[in-house]
Amino acid sequence: MPKRYKKPATDRRRYANRPFFVKWLKNFAPLLSDGNFDRYIDGQYVWHIFSWRLIPDGSYEMGDAARAAFDNADKEGAKYIFLWSDGEKPDALPEKYFNAAGIESGDSVGKNFEWTYVVTHETSCGCGPYFMKKRTRD
Repeated sequence: MPKRYKKPATDRRRYANRPFFVKWLKNFAPLLSDGNFDRYIDGQYVWHIFSWRLIPDGSYEMGDAARAAFDNADKEGAKYIFLWSDGEKPDALPEKYFNAAGIESGDSVGKNFEWTYVVTHETSCGCGPYFMKKRTRD
C-alpha cells in the first residue's frame, strides 16, 4: 500500500522576515490557531481566513457589501500589497484604487491596520472581495 503524503508541519517563524504579513494576521486573525494556519493558509492565499471561515461570521463583509464598505473607508495612509507574495514592503495605495471598481486583485490595508480589503483572483466563483474592519475595544 502506498504511503500517504503528509504535509510537513509549518514553523511560523519562517514568516518572520515578512513583518507586514505577520502584523496583518495578528490584526485580522488574532485567534487563528497554528493548526488552521498550517492547513489553510501556509503556502496558500491569506484570504482563506475568510473563505474557510477561520474568523467569526459577521466580523467581515463579502461581495457587494465589501465593495461598499471599502468605497466608504478612509484611504489616507492606506497601503497596497499582495499578501500571498514574497513582497516585503507594501506600497501606498494608488489613487486609482480608491474605489472598489478600480481594483482587480490585491490587498489593501488602512492606516494603522484599522481595516483591510482583499480582492481575490477568484471573485467570479464567489470568493470575495472581503472587507474587514478591525474591532476596537469598547
